[in-house]
Amino acid sequence: MDLIDRNLNFIEKSYPQLLPVIQGSNGNCYKSDLTKRQEPNIILNKDESEVCLHSKYNAEEEARKWVLSLNEQDIESEHLLIVGCGLGYFLEQLLYHSKSSYIYIYEPNIHILKEWVQSRDVTRALSNPRVRLFVVGEDELFHSVLASSISSYIFNTFGLVSPPVYKRLYPNLVSDLQLKIRDALNANRTNQATLSVFNKQWLENVLFNLPYINKDNSAKKLKEFAKGSTAIIVGSGPSLKYDIEYLRAVKSKCLIIAAGSSIQALEHYGVTPHMVVSMDGGIPNYKVFENIDTGKVPLVFCSQINYHIVENYKAPVFSSVLEADGLTPYIVGKESLPKFQSTTSVTGTAMQLAVYMGASEIVLTGQDLSYPENQFYTLGVNHLTSSIINNELSKAKELVPNVDGGENLTTLKMKVTLNDLGLLVQFIVLQDVRVINSSKHGAVISGTEWRPMEELLPQWLDKEDRDFTIDKFALPLQLEDKLENFSSIKNDIQSLYIKAREQSKRITRMMDIIQQLADKLVNGNISTLSKKLIEVNKLWTTITEQDVFKVIYSFLLKQHIDTYMRYVTEIVETQDQRKKAKLIVEHLGKLVKVMNDLTPDLLETLNIGINRIDLLIDGLGDVSYERTI
Repeated sequence: MDLIDRNLNFIEKSYPQLLPVIQGSNGNCYKSDLTKRQEPNIILNKDESEVCLHSKYNAEEEARKWVLSLNEQDIESEHLLIVGCGLGYFLEQLLYHSKSSYIYIYEPNIHILKEWVQSRDVTRALSNPRVRLFVVGEDELFHSVLASSISSYIFNTFGLVSPPVYKRLYPNLVSDLQLKIRDALNANRTNQATLSVFNKQWLENVLFNLPYINKDNSAKKLKEFAKGSTAIIVGSGPSLKYDIEYLRAVKSKCLIIAAGSSIQALEHYGVTPHMVVSMDGGIPNYKVFENIDTGKVPLVFCSQINYHIVENYKAPVFSSVLEADGLTPYIVGKESLPKFQSTTSVTGTAMQLAVYMGASEIVLTGQDLSYPENQFYTLGVNHLTSSIINNELSKAKELVPNVDGGENLTTLKMKVTLNDLGLLVQFIVLQDVRVINSSKHGAVISGTEWRPMEELLPQWLDKEDRDFTIDKFALPLQLEDKLENFSSIKNDIQSLYIKAREQSKRITRMMDIIQQLADKLVNGNISTLSKKLIEVNKLWTTITEQDVFKVIYSFLLKQHIDTYMRYVTEIVETQDQRKKAKLIVEHLGKLVKVMNDLTPDLLETLNIGINRIDLLIDGLGDVSYERTI
């Protein structure tokens, strides 16, 4: 077997996602070369000039000197990203001299990777167990994906290094990645903080919404119904006032989707959208719908929406789930509902729904994602008190570019939302859907093209009228069907309650074993520790295989599980049994304690869910339950 075949076999087994990248790359933008020491080298064509990737004399020595010149703080950081590995020389020297436990590789040039595979042994570097991630490709989307992936791993010091030749070839790449990784870390912290505050609320909403979710009101009925259309997604930003009259003029030409609280503004202006999309589980979102006529506009909701909204909504409702929700598909069936990517804004959900419904063009209006001229909402949006709004505005210390060429003030939280939406846009554009931002004076949304709505209006008015009403897809359930649906869900929740009680016993037993393991660390021998470690592993495997762990604990405790998972590699790879036991006591012990603390609330909420369904069954003849569900 020759060098290339050995390398490709290794890539296929260890980095299978890279194989099609290597096999699919072609082009004449480079040529193979050799150094004076007969080492493989590559000459790249860049801006009509040739750039030699490595030293023409001694590639290995050049790489060694580069690594030794690096900042000691970077090279000794726990997590280290190398931007540009060359034909392996830079990476090999970094692995030899660096003390980092976790190495992440980003090679922007596909042809360099291909040449490495064809000219040198890749296993020398890529078989190193410290290499955790290898991303290849120049598209800006890879930068965001890389940043998101790395941010989920980092739990200690982090460094980023790049050989000088890559800084010349890609002068803005390092700074762009640093910014994206910083933003991704901020997003992670924001998401974790949100989860820790609202996880019990999430469980209540998902459980209590289950009676109103079934195949007959699934948003699957809306798939491709608006194929080839323009979908206008309306936000609550102050710029909405500039586009209201245009929305009124194109209702028979374009699909108009109200994102969350913008339904208040549209009602205020007398514009009735074709649907409203909502996903937020908090009380403020409930207040949005308290202040509108819920009999006018159909609602497309995600399962964790505040349950008071769905149970009191008068117009037809259509159900969907976000990918983070494993409980709803577990109860109603995995194929019953469309599943959308979790985003930090309901606008992201609405955009995914528009794509799902077949829209070929998405236009964003009222999506300022910042506070132009210190304004918060457009007229008519009044579910938040002035003190809450003023408090948020006082936090607006960040600056983001706006569509006018200037800058707008924003908060860190809103900036996370802006970046998250920009990443989603990039994915949507890859599906051949055009995304336009028409929000006057708002923030620049990455991946969109800016066009004011008055420029778009003439082409829309030339379109044929189209019926975008979705009421026709709503089928009211008969009394017998409602009873069957409620009873089935009740049985499923009762089964989950029993499984949660059984899981509680396992968790208690795990806490006892971990305490015994902690005691053995002080006075136990290696043989005793090994037996306890086997016991821990066996019971933990049993705990994580349970349905109740997969559909409830794994979401409610995601931040704690993610924290523990960062240490799993070290736990698995260490051969020192005493060190392994210490890591398990410290990190798994924390997670198990949190699980134990959560379980009483979980059992109580499941029990309340059962009792609520009993009330629904008893009240089937009550007018409050005579709705289209």
